[in-house]
Amino acid sequence: MPQNQSNIPGVYKPTSDPEYIGLENRLHTPINTKSFADLFKIGFNKKALESMFGDYPVSDKDLDEYIDKILGRVEKGDAPGGLVAYYFPDTKIKTQEGDDTYMRGGNYIPALETAIGSFVKNRPKFEGEEYFIKDGQRFLRMPETPEVENWVSKLESLKEMQRTSPDTFNIFQQHSYEKDIIESGKSQENTFPGVKLARDNLLSTLLHEPLHSVFHHGKEGEYKEYEKQKGFSEGQRVGFPQESYARATNVMRENILNEMSEKELTEYIYNLLFQNKGKSPE
Repeated sequence: MPQNQSNIPGVYKPTSDPEYIGLENRLHTPINTKSFADLFKIGFNKKALESMFGDYPVSDKDLDEYIDKILGRVEKGDAPGGLVAYYFPDTKIKTQEGDDTYMRGGNYIPALETAIGSFVKNRPKFEGEEYFIKDGQRFLRMPETPEVENWVSKLESLKEMQRTSPDTFNIFQQHSYEKDIIESGKSQENTFPGVKLARDNLLSTLLHEPLHSVFHHGKEGEYKEYEKQKGFSEGQRVGFPQESYARATNVMRENILNEMSEKELTEYIYNLLFQNKGKSPE
């Protein structure tokens, strides 16, 4: 369970979209990090990650590195470099401003991403700074002044805070009656299609979001374009389309159902998301 009181929803706001502002004031339940990690580790393996890459070639070495990064973050929980999660049972997020349709799933927010981005974007213009072109790319050269040193020092402090803070992912309401549906199914010997659908929608999001600690959403073929680069900068994540994530989470769900029954999985999801009733912040 997240213990650090600074790790509340909304601290790491993903965008300036008004749909996300004020999440900390909406009904939410922290997800038990240990129970979630236990479930995730049952499903996540090299086969699941390979299915995400599809036809794109990837080496065993790269796969092992990705797996270590993702599992390492999940296992750390609310420790530095870990991952905390929250469920918002009454919150739906619109797909885009002015649209009446709502997205299913959740969102992943790297620690302090917005704060660092805003700090860099809104930096002061320093006297003596100049741009230059090298190898076809545009670079900024800053003067060596106390003002610049002070600004760089503040940026490094933010980056250090980022390295010692957990990332966050949020899960939003998938269905208006999902709690009642899953609760009705958790004690049944046979899992009915409606219960499976509601449960698996939530399960897919739970398994999907941690993958964003390494990968982001991108168009088909984006990974191949990244492959052409010599390397990745710190924090850069590789892009994949939604279908790639679905392949991975489907394999992960199959792995989980090889270890527990449909009924056991329904009970697990119910306990993970609904057992702690949560309360609205004061």
